[in-house]
Amino acid sequence: MNKVRILFALTPVLFLAAACGEIPSSSSVSSIEPTSSISSEESSLSSSESSEVSSSISESSSEVSSSEETLRIITTPTQLAAIGDDLDFVYELGSDITLTEPWTPIGTQLNPFTGSLNGNGYSINGLSMTAESLVYEPVEETELEVTTLKGVAYMGLFGVNAGTIQNIHMNQVSLTGTATFGAGFLPDETRIHAGALAGINAGTVMNVSSSGEFSILATDARLRIGGLVGYNYNGTIQSCESSVNVSATTNLDKVGVGGLVGESFGPNGVIARVKATGNVSATMNSSDPLVEAQAYAGGIVAVLEGGNVINAYATGNVASIINGAKPSYAGGVVGMFDATDYDMGISNAYASGNVDATSITAPKAYSGGILGRYEDKGFGHQVAVTNVLANCVVTGTTVSATKAYVGTIVGDNSGATGLGWTLTNGYYAGTASFVGKSNGTTPVGTQTTLETMTAATMGWDTNIWSIESGVVSFQVI
Repeated sequence: MNKVRILFALTPVLFLAAACGEIPSSSSVSSIEPTSSISSEESSLSSSESSEVSSSISESSSEVSSSEETLRIITTPTQLAAIGDDLDFVYELGSDITLTEPWTPIGTQLNPFTGSLNGNGYSINGLSMTAESLVYEPVEETELEVTTLKGVAYMGLFGVNAGTIQNIHMNQVSLTGTATFGAGFLPDETRIHAGALAGINAGTVMNVSSSGEFSILATDARLRIGGLVGYNYNGTIQSCESSVNVSATTNLDKVGVGGLVGESFGPNGVIARVKATGNVSATMNSSDPLVEAQAYAGGIVAVLEGGNVINAYATGNVASIINGAKPSYAGGVVGMFDATDYDMGISNAYASGNVDATSITAPKAYSGGILGRYEDKGFGHQVAVTNVLANCVVTGTTVSATKAYVGTIVGDNSGATGLGWTLTNGYYAGTASFVGKSNGTTPVGTQTTLETMTAATMGWDTNIWSIESGVVSFQVI
């Protein structure tokens, strides 16, 4: 497949070059221990449209310095909104903030936030947005040397973050409503990125939590929705958690919904030491056989296209529903691996929610306790699933579909046509087939009970994980 990815052209943005090392922190940031490094049949949610994230990402606060302003302390909603007037600056919260008016996200792909915001452990409460109020930004997308304009909209505290955000609690976030395609764009040319903290993260997010309820319907837009971040573009998300219940439906295009992140793309993307406990539901609802769109749902992230998920704990129920021509994907941690472009992996992960992929008219459904489906389209990138434990009830529901592939750990790895697929130290509690559909390789996995397991047996860091009397515990920070 010929694809053109146009990357962010940003002045200095903090990324991790390794899978997950220790992230530098300011003196006001709580110490975060380093995590250990680990070295799609249908196109996934972002196989061509990732180029949408283009090179175009290109009352006032109180002053703290006596001669030259170097830091602004934020204590009011007005001051918080004013970050949008100076996107490359240093900010800190000086108190909890409650938002009582509908919110406009800070930063866009054309003008992202490139500064830093340290919440100092304070909370931002009551952020609310409705999809009916969205404004679509025109962003160039290039595919097969053809450039078109797409309408992109954002929901969250930030529209696009390319800086550093840390130590904030996002409480009682409400993202709801019905979105239609943006004026001046065709129905299949609109994209919505939504998360409590940011629609898109291309920078660094550390020690941020979120709670609330998301319920979004798009009559004709593509959706990337996550409890914390909608779309992680080669960025870092570490020591974060979300309890948001996330539900999204589209009637025309693809939808990806994750407990923490909707989709993560890029070779240096890192999602590490994270926890999601909210329920996740993704629905693509069109019986038109000409509509080629998938539904992806994951307890942590719906679609992973490069980078690593390391030390991840997910307990919410995960459901994907498709009423259309393409499959449905659901995974307790990740809904879909697409290794077309980059290496990727899951290391040290636990999932315990119910996982179900439902296909009403589509040909197939893929459901796995850790991973719904893996595919590399023959490119042979290295993909590793290591030290994982699934304690899930995994089901696949079909109506007129031909197949439901259900696996206690992996629903389907038959797309693993390259030589880089490894699945090691995988444990599961349950009786379903270990791999619902396999490419013929022999995966390593052991049926177990939680009462007989320890963190050491799993190869997990005992400073982060513990298993006592059948109960798995996890420390985000």
